[in-house]
Amino acid sequence: MKLLTGKGNLLPTKMWESIVTSGDVKVLPFNERTQLFTIYFEIENHNYEAKRVRDSAVVALTGSHRVILAGRDQAESYWRSLSKNLIEEEKNLVKKGRL
Repeated sequence: MKLLTGKGNLLPTKMWESIVTSGDVKVLPFNERTQLFTIYFEIENHNYEAKRVRDSAVVALTGSHRVILAGRDQAESYWRSLSKNLIEEEKNLVKKGRL
């Protein structure tokens, strides 16, 4: 709860993911698992939105706000550049055997 400060902090999810992956979640009664999954879903939604806010902040604070103000063409070009970088990074991770 202390991370919910309106500053786009990401909430940790590794504990839940670990419990699910290990199968230990089966120890909990069904209704508790359902409640926890609902909380996890809400946290994941929050994290998604927080990441989008952070992305917008990076654009605005790095002087790249011109991308937003200059219109669609530059915004699409910026998006293509970021997408290309992401694809290249994914290829590198696959080559290293990490995905």
